[in-house]
Amino acid sequence: MIRTNVKSWMFSTLGLPLLFACGIEGSRSGTLQSGAMASLRISDGPTYDFGSQLVGQSLEHQFTVTNRGTQVANQITSSFYLSQSFSYKGGTYPGAGATCSTELAIDQSCTILIVFSPKSNQSVQAGLTIQYFDGVSHTQSSGNTVKGVGIYSVSD
Repeated sequence: MIRTNVKSWMFSTLGLPLLFACGIEGSRSGTLQSGAMASLRISDGPTYDFGSQLVGQSLEHQFTVTNRGTQVANQITSSFYLSQSFSYKGGTYPGAGATCSTELAIDQSCTILIVFSPKSNQSVQAGLTIQYFDGVSHTQSSGNTVKGVGIYSVSD
């Protein structure tokens, strides 16, 4: 009887740390489930080519931003890097007539409007980047490259 109790007790004592370890492991996988986070994707990537456009004229394109994650994305901002030939329609995010804001719900989409206005006769490209809070604990980025060629008209 004492042996049984001792074995039982030893089993319990050994079992508790194991159960506790399993509990910690469970907590970790719960934390790792923070793979449950917002995940924004921009359409027409990884590179969108506006093609050729006359210098001094503009061409616009609507991109769709989709939240493929499992959390709401918020604190959404955006910017361009390396070029003055690309901008948001009207000058600011998300572009005049576009639907994106500073928050995007799970499985929802919105639009941004980008304008290509080449300033010179050359090939240009820029990084279109959207930064957002993933709903868990990190600021994330999603981006595409946009490119185009500025050309002069034949009469210039």
